[in-house]
Amino acid sequence: MAEKKLVLLVEDEADLAQKVLKMIKELNYDVLWAKNGLEALSLIKKNRSFLGASKIKCILLDLRMPEMD
Repeated sequence: MAEKKLVLLVEDEADLAQKVLKMIKELNYDVLWAKNGLEALSLIKKNRSFLGASKIKCILLDLRMPEMD
């Protein structure tokens, strides 16, 4: 069975993030949510394969973020 593609959503507004998360899941993707740039970097590091390739295939992000743009 093929593995679902993994999407990272970086969005600090919870209401908007929940709507986008729902849409992404309805398209049959797995999705991670980061609330700021630092959290996004941590998720990217955690989702690397053994050889260093990223399991995350797409990143959707807000440009103006708390803590780190």
